[in-house]
Amino acid sequence: MSTQSTVHQTKWWSGGKSPFNLEYGKLMMWYFLMSDAFTFGAF
Repeated sequence: MSTQSTVHQTKWWSGGKSPFNLEYGKLMMWYFLMSDAFTFGAF
């Protein structure tokens, strides 16, 4: 009798979903806000 074990490896990102569960619009909004803050903070 033999025992078989299946190893299931979970990939961090297989291209289907974002790894941090962020939407593109929300990510770009935060990118804009941070770049805006750094730009005006430099002035």
